[in-house]
Amino acid sequence: AVVMSLTIRVIPTLLWAEGYIVQTKRFQIVNRLHGDMVEAARTLGVPDADEVILLDISRTPDHQNDFRRQLRRMSDEFDVPLTAGGWVRKVDDVQALLDRGADKVVVNTAALGIGPAIAQRYGSQVLVASIDICNSPRFAFGPAVAFDRGRNEQRLSAYAHALYMAQDGGAGELLLNHLDYDGTGGGYALKVFAQIARLVDVPVVFFGGVRAWENLVEGAIAGASGVAAANVFHYRENSVRDAKSHMARHGINVRPLLDRRLESEAEAREPVKT
Repeated sequence: AVVMSLTIRVIPTLLWAEGYIVQTKRFQIVNRLHGDMVEAARTLGVPDADEVILLDISRTPDHQNDFRRQLRRMSDEFDVPLTAGGWVRKVDDVQALLDRGADKVVVNTAALGIGPAIAQRYGSQVLVASIDICNSPRFAFGPAVAFDRGRNEQRLSAYAHALYMAQDGGAGELLLNHLDYDGTGGGYALKVFAQIARLVDVPVVFFGGVRAWENLVEGAIAGASGVAAANVFHYRENSVRDAKSHMARHGINVRPLLDRRLESEAEAREPVKT
């Protein structure tokens, strides 16, 4: 087994669209799961997570207020760092998410334009640059970048874009997904993701394509600072705990799980404050 000293974050990701938690495949919504973000998070065992990513992937920005309400509920309910994004077009949108409990904010399409301003106002630790990667016939020099949930393929190298965002674009972290892998169950786009992780000096989170916990192990070995997944965590209760247990058995250093029985006993032993 591979033994790693760096603690790898395990990050369930909830995709929100038009009032529902959804599943996607190649950035297209294929299933609506739940209308209550908090209940969905509680089922999969969010308290065991190191962080939770919440993304509003609605087709239009008309559902922003609903998403922000859900974010506030998540913040009130769980003592877990929250990273939120979706339809962040201006710096004021960042403030709106921070005000409702986000610790970090994901910016995708607008990152090139407003990334430096976000970092200047809040610090780079707040900005997570989301990079959606694709293999585009419009770009012959390796993997390219797609904006607007994959609908707008760019003649822009994924490697160059990642390097810019990490060095000059204000990002304190990168979140990588790949159009051809998202929701397919084929695992992460390891070759591309690993190359980007080697290129940049900021933490990189791998996302998209996970079917089995072994895919999380592969991501950690390939250089991820955090391994994120959406669809796979919805298949069973307490799935975050299962994922971490599997990773630990395979030599990946993860934050220890809380023993719920010991935690309950400790709470019961606490003196009552008067």
